[in-house]
Amino acid sequence: MESKVNKNFQRVMDDDPNVASRFGALAETIIRRFAGIGVEVSAEELLGSPTLRIASIAPDAGFDIEVCIEEVRNDPALSARMEIGAVSQALESGEHQQVDLSHLTPCQKMELGRKIEAQKAANARTKKVDPETEAQRIEMLRQISDPQVRLSLARQWGLA
Repeated sequence: MESKVNKNFQRVMDDDPNVASRFGALAETIIRRFAGIGVEVSAEELLGSPTLRIASIAPDAGFDIEVCIEEVRNDPALSARMEIGAVSQALESGEHQQVDLSHLTPCQKMELGRKIEAQKAANARTKKVDPETEAQRIEMLRQISDPQVRLSLARQWGLA
């Protein structure tokens, strides 16, 4: 649910293209910065940042992008996503012995697991196998009668 402040700011952006373009440019900078650490942030989420709204309306107010990034970083929903992103990056880089998951909630642990599994599946799909080998594997899968074994092998080979 959008807050009244966000709706009012949206109206200001609709009425003044300069405010909208400044907000868009600042939001894009922040989105890129967070993407660099593996956290997805949308422009709609950034509407809740008072510092960013002020910087968009009053560009001469002495805006510091680092203050806005810190403000966005302190948002509870985003900080949870950042935590999951940091743990995910540590696990992907092979530092999993040093990763402590005890501070994550069960919901955050599930989200992390889903993200890791999706990444594994994406990596398996990007592995290039020559067409002849792929055809041989498909033929081998057709000969397996147990559906669980068939699916497991297909996933392992990146065919499912």
